[in-house]
Amino acid sequence: MIIKPMKFIWAGVIVLMVSCTLPVSGALSTSSTNGGKAVGNQPIPLLMNNQFVLIPGDKAPFMKNNRLMVPLMTFARMIGAHVEERKFVDVQQNKIVQKKAYTIRPTPGGIYDEIGGLREGAANAVFGGDMGFGIGAAPEYRAGELFVPLTPILYGMSHSFDYEVRSIGRFRKTLAIMDPTLPRLLPQVQDPDVQLPEYASIMSDTPYPLIPIALTQHKIQSTNGTSSYRLRIEFERGDGLGERMKSIKLRIIAVDKNGGTATFKKELAPEEELTRTDVTDVPIEAVFVLVQAVPQYRTEPVYPTGYPLQMKLTQAVAKFYTKEEMFSSFSLRPVGVKIDAQEMALTVRGIARVHQAVTGEKIEALKQSIFEMVGRSFPLRIDIETRSEQPDITGTIASIDSAGRISIKPEAVNGGGAEETVWLGSPDSDIYIHAKDDETSLTISDLRVGMKVSAWISGEATMRDNVVHTQLRELNMH
Repeated sequence: MIIKPMKFIWAGVIVLMVSCTLPVSGALSTSSTNGGKAVGNQPIPLLMNNQFVLIPGDKAPFMKNNRLMVPLMTFARMIGAHVEERKFVDVQQNKIVQKKAYTIRPTPGGIYDEIGGLREGAANAVFGGDMGFGIGAAPEYRAGELFVPLTPILYGMSHSFDYEVRSIGRFRKTLAIMDPTLPRLLPQVQDPDVQLPEYASIMSDTPYPLIPIALTQHKIQSTNGTSSYRLRIEFERGDGLGERMKSIKLRIIAVDKNGGTATFKKELAPEEELTRTDVTDVPIEAVFVLVQAVPQYRTEPVYPTGYPLQMKLTQAVAKFYTKEEMFSSFSLRPVGVKIDAQEMALTVRGIARVHQAVTGEKIEALKQSIFEMVGRSFPLRIDIETRSEQPDITGTIASIDSAGRISIKPEAVNGGGAEETVWLGSPDSDIYIHAKDDETSLTISDLRVGMKVSAWISGEATMRDNVVHTQLRELNMH
């Protein structure tokens, strides 16, 4: 018996400039305040495509009822979403007041993954055009823009975006937002380093050597009458143990309201101070700013393998393996995963109905999406399960239980042997059932006990009590 082993491109301004970095000792200080609170503080910085995404000044996120509040229109620009405004009339204290309600959706026109009814003072919203649910904190206006609680919005668009709160640095957290199916995040910045970023090793202690914790922006006038904007970014040191940096490559990308960009690159020397400040003058007024700090090492780090790597890889599997939308976007399905002391081996196959070869380009794109979901890179081998020309088993349907499992009494098994056993197949969710010489898809309800069928299986088959248990990917009715 054979048991099978289991976009629009904006021309931005790119400037290389000399670093202006100011060490700061003690507690964080910012250059302006509002009501005694630091302006531009980033309580939980956002992370997209491995870039920190900051909103400057009065429109910076803030915490309310333990929810991170973000400016709706600005955030929609970041993720390539669409916002619709609707005016309505409300009566307050016998007075007619005109108000606004907003709907955000990943794509224009449809109601799939949309969140509507977002309005000032109402701690509920309408999800999917259907029912209203609480969102934990009432939206409010600040600096002329409606701020909304972020995680309920992302939860409402869970078929389009994923998110995860990750621990970084010294007691810091970041809210990572992922789009593993489509390149919607940060559509204004078409730099390959942003759209296809490199991720630090899963074993690295220093994925983010500088963690931005505050951003302010001020307009400055030059002597020749031209104006620019001064970005002041406060960082907290986030380096770990065992990796000694010689320098830090810092990239800052300012994005304005029209989608224009200005890019600045610097190389900074490592410092022992817990916090430091960087000042950069940009030619545009930024609505948000991308920041990435990449450590440069004296010698390439050598990361441990064996049990420590296996533990990290085991944790990584849980972050991507069940993401059906991600695999489906590549017309793939996961079949199985194995982890050893050196690497992770992931087996995938094409959609059952599509008998086409899986390209190397598609596999590389899937690997990039997996690294995005995990937030780190790691030794990953992706194997492809192919459908053989000959069926794995030919026989007669002995039974079909209430769960849809199909028992087949074999007449022939690919590779020979095991005709005396019964094969119990659980249908994959994309199982392709069809009549011989007919590509029309059928369903399990079209099957009958006593029918002769040919079956192709997926993944590993296991033997228990003289019954072969397996997954069915295709059934051909004779």
